Amino acid sequence: MSEMSIYGKDTSVSELEGYESPDEYANQGDTRTVKHLMFPWLVASPNPAHADGPDVLKERVANQGEQVTIEELGPMALERGERLGSFYTDAELEALAQGEAGGEGEEAAPAELAAGDEMGVHELAQHIETNHPNVDETVALAKGDPEAAKRVLEAEGIATGGDPRAGVSKGLAAIIGEGQ
Repeated sequence: MSEMSIYGKDTSVSELEGYESPDEYANQGDTRTVKHLMFPWLVASPNPAHADGPDVLKERVANQGEQVTIEELGPMALERGERLGSFYTDAELEALAQGEAGGEGEEAAPAELAAGDEMGVHELAQHIETNHPNVDETVALAKGDPEAAKRVLEAEGIATGGDPRAGVSKGLAAIIGEGQ
């Protein structure tokens, strides 16, 4: 085994030497834009303690929105990032650019996306688990309707394992009480 390894794998030989990015990254050339909050990877650097010694591995981190070159990343980090969806695809970058240029890219709030009166209890519970709306957004799912508020309260209980948030319970109880 060589003197340098990543995760116990010899870095002198890589099965990813000829790695090619999937088609969804075709228009980006030799850069990738980080989608996740942070994307860490390892790079070989000269050993500061021993000039003639083996290289050391140092962690590099790119933050969300930063562009990194595929040369900086190397084939292992590039493949891992593309496989895990850590970089924006061409379509996502285009949608972001159109949203910024046209001003239409602002997404609707979760309360507007999930009309409480149209969703069943389990659909609401899944929405709460998936989107993690805050207390106000969760209460807004009821849209002031007492029947919808009952469904949202039941869904909150399902989503939180039987322990609904106090603010959600109070807000929905007020809506339910107003309707009676």
